[in-house]
Amino acid sequence: KTNAAIRFLRASPDGRWLGAVNDGGVGIYDMRMPKSPKFFGFLPGTETQPVTAIGFHPDCTSVIATTADNQFFIYKLPILSLSDWTKDYTTSLPELSACRDKVTQVVFDPEHSSAMILVTSSAFFIIDLDFPPNPKKKQKNDSKDKNKGKDVSSKILIKCNRYRPLQYFEMIDKSTFVAVETPWLDVIKTLPTPVFRKKYGT
Repeated sequence: KTNAAIRFLRASPDGRWLGAVNDGGVGIYDMRMPKSPKFFGFLPGTETQPVTAIGFHPDCTSVIATTADNQFFIYKLPILSLSDWTKDYTTSLPELSACRDKVTQVVFDPEHSSAMILVTSSAFFIIDLDFPPNPKKKQKNDSKDKNKGKDVSSKILIKCNRYRPLQYFEMIDKSTFVAVETPWLDVIKTLPTPVFRKKYGT
């Protein structure tokens, strides 16, 4: 356990699990007795990179954590071990890891639970978790490995940057979602008058 301050919490859809994120990682709590929740364990590896978002799969058999370098890790519940999907594909999504904005939400389509949506302020990424894990990993010296990242990413990931900057995103049903945008000009209008403004071209 850690005494670090909790930055945010997420509960599983069935109410059994609670994820608590702090600077020491992600702690998972068993909430079957809400008045006396039981600490269940830490998600392995989450203490090495700041965690930016967590989310539970709709069937409550796994929990997802995203890190500051825009990688995501799927942990199986209740054993808290990495899924085979994560081991095979998390590092094969260069378009996600190259995004300059950090993932702030993990969202699922309520009617298609295999579609995981990772939300940043400039785009959201739809990830197909039905893409099967690789049953036979190739040797490292395989000449096709150089293109493996791009090939896999194009099959697994869809990027949408139509809405920006995104403050909040949520799926309502299979064909409806809510995207809350806050244009930067609107943000600037709320700022106080500057003490000094540099004039260019004079």
